[in-house]
Amino acid sequence: MNDETQLRSLYDFFTKRWLLSSLALTIPAWLFLLIQIAGASLGLVSNKGSLSLLGHFLFWPIFFGSSAFAVLKSLADSYNEKAKYNGQYILKKILTCLTIAKEFKLRRFQDYISKNHGKSKLNPFGEITQPKAQIENILNHVRNAFSDIFDIDEEHIGISIIYRTDKATKWSWLFTINVSNDMTVASITKNEYSSARQIIDGKTTCVFFPDKRLGVKAKQYVNGLLDDQYDGAGSIVCRDITIGNDSERYVRAILSVTTYGQQICAADDYESINKVKTIILPHFEARLKLELSLLYIKSLSR
Repeated sequence: MNDETQLRSLYDFFTKRWLLSSLALTIPAWLFLLIQIAGASLGLVSNKGSLSLLGHFLFWPIFFGSSAFAVLKSLADSYNEKAKYNGQYILKKILTCLTIAKEFKLRRFQDYISKNHGKSKLNPFGEITQPKAQIENILNHVRNAFSDIFDIDEEHIGISIIYRTDKATKWSWLFTINVSNDMTVASITKNEYSSARQIIDGKTTCVFFPDKRLGVKAKQYVNGLLDDQYDGAGSIVCRDITIGNDSERYVRAILSVTTYGQQICAADDYESINKVKTIILPHFEARLKLELSLLYIKSLSR
């Protein structure tokens, strides 16, 4: 169990036992008041006004125990504040990335207006709509977000997305960054132990192994040559992105985020795992769905 998990357990302990925490932190004050009022009659104070042997035996263990309790409570509260900040930081980072992605698209619109002002017989949809360029921009921000949020060097992060429309018979690369050269679309989609294949076969909509070596053992991840350079260390996140519904899928894409030599988080860091699945991925997934839809519409208009 790592330090963050231990602090989370400690915080949960104090949160669930708030009454015990309050009593433990105030016991020294109550004991001191008791000694002041009735110390002599209870044998806690000697005739000279100092603590008796019984008083020492009772007071100091309670004092040091309460002090240790207070330190642990302070650590737990500090963790909680840090966790709150991390959540706010993640949302701020994602919003920044998505805002920049929108500005990238807005600049293309503005350039088109500037170049074509006053002209007639235009084809704005065909010229302005560049979903592949937008997807590339978004995925670069996905890479940057994982690097910044989880303190991983960008050169240790690989991003890829494969897709297939309802008109196609094969999967194709849509975009790749820092993906092992031996990883082809065929090897990814046909190997029954690959992460993407788990999604293609309908076994899950998301594969996430903070430690890829556990993914290999579970037969849900296949190492590439780039993995071998780092002894298989790293993380894998694989996410299904579908346009359509269960009965009719117009576009199906699979986003993969792979890290080499550095893990996104520890295998038992369930809080970080949950943040990846429920906060980080869904925000970028919404933008990718928009561009994938435009890519599909554009293909129909040819």
